[in-house]
Amino acid sequence: MSNATVGKRVGALSAAFAIALAAGTVGAEVVYEAPTAQAQAVSTIDNNKTLSLTLHKRIGAEGEQGDGTEITNPSGKPAEGVKYKIELVQPLNNNGDWEKARKITNPSEAKAWEGDGAYSKEGTTGEDGTLKFDGLSKGLYKVTETEVPDNSGLVPGAPFLVYVPMTKSEGKGWIYDVHAYPKNSKVTITKEVEDQNAQAGQDYKYTITTGVPAVAKNSTLKKYIVKDVLDPQLDAVNATVEVKYGESADKAQALVAGTDYQLVKVDQEIRVEFTGTGRDKLKSTDLVFTTITTKTNGFIEHVPNDATLITNNGSSDHDTEKTSDKVHTYWGKVTINKTDGNDENKKLQGAEFQLVQCEDDGKGAWKQKEGTDPLNVQGKNKWTTNERGTVTIEGVHVTDFANNQADSETNYCLQETKAPVGYATNDALEHFKLNKGDVDDKGVPAKAIEYTANIKNYTDENHLPNTGGAGFWAIVLAGLAIIGGGFYAARRSTQQ
Repeated sequence: MSNATVGKRVGALSAAFAIALAAGTVGAEVVYEAPTAQAQAVSTIDNNKTLSLTLHKRIGAEGEQGDGTEITNPSGKPAEGVKYKIELVQPLNNNGDWEKARKITNPSEAKAWEGDGAYSKEGTTGEDGTLKFDGLSKGLYKVTETEVPDNSGLVPGAPFLVYVPMTKSEGKGWIYDVHAYPKNSKVTITKEVEDQNAQAGQDYKYTITTGVPAVAKNSTLKKYIVKDVLDPQLDAVNATVEVKYGESADKAQALVAGTDYQLVKVDQEIRVEFTGTGRDKLKSTDLVFTTITTKTNGFIEHVPNDATLITNNGSSDHDTEKTSDKVHTYWGKVTINKTDGNDENKKLQGAEFQLVQCEDDGKGAWKQKEGTDPLNVQGKNKWTTNERGTVTIEGVHVTDFANNQADSETNYCLQETKAPVGYATNDALEHFKLNKGDVDDKGVPAKAIEYTANIKNYTDENHLPNTGGAGFWAIVLAGLAIIGGGFYAARRSTQQ
């Protein structure tokens, strides 16, 4: 075989690597494809040139094209802190070496050269997302992404092979300072909470939505774990977990505990650990939906919660961890002060109240929301004032924040169901706002979340309850009874 023929073949192969670097995605192996242009002969390499390889790691540049030369304005954002290792796989000192390099086609199986000139070096991308290896000898190199920054969501890409030097894309001339743009894959994790109208002691839900990393050819997803550490005041022991997967929530299919995943609970930590059976079902286009239903073990004012996804797509021994943003739930206290309408210093014991969802009746008052029942807070739905005329309801969900966002639809009212002895029932619903108020950068309330309702009762006939209320009709009926009794006594006296 002539040197020219070998040169054409080898030049075509090295140019093919440029094409593979440009078109490949994470998980894809290098594909040998000859360019259409005529390749240069190996003998045309200028051995006086210094050789280098510069890696450009950028997030969001999956579609970026590269041909071994530097891109002036690359897309995406620089990825700082990504660790790489390059190893010489095959020296390229003569035509025979190039012929041997041609047979190395699988980056994952390519082994480092152990003879004269062996080379292996590691490095980390800087602020601009680049990492340069200078003073290289002619050779076929294996590039392995060994580690990504914690919580970046980046998944170590599959190893790839690159020739230094390599032919230009048109097949004429050589690139001595090779620039490679390794593709990246990101895993995503988001967390949502459904807690509107969930009082202390009632069930509410967390939904964790996680992405699936791309997997290298001839490899498998080695690890997939969804982890949630619940607040100490949340019930982890009795929390229930449901796991589904699919391209969207409305098309998701249920996975089976014990078959597709193992549910592990240790103290407050809940882990969904996918088995080989479960991992084999996942594709990079899928999402995994993990729903945890829990409740508070008592009154707590604020619960922040996040979740973590731990994956390994087989491209590295290093696991990728990504933690979601926190979601927040808030509860507060509502205190009722019950006094005599004519003497505020007289505290009334024995007034009974319920907590209801309410809505504006359009007439300047409030009414119970249709189709709703009185609310239950920590196992109770009625509260009675003590000898000091007070009672406090602990664990009422705030009215201005629900499902981790501002809430303007929730309205609560206090409803008096029983008046103190000797007093008429105040049947007007007492509307209140229980706001979370200002919070710090961790979501912690700046002050206690509380509301105080001052509600009066009257015995004086000049202070009747609202017209139409049960208390009003009780007084009316009592009055009619008195009038009727007087009329009967007078008539009987006349007859006698």
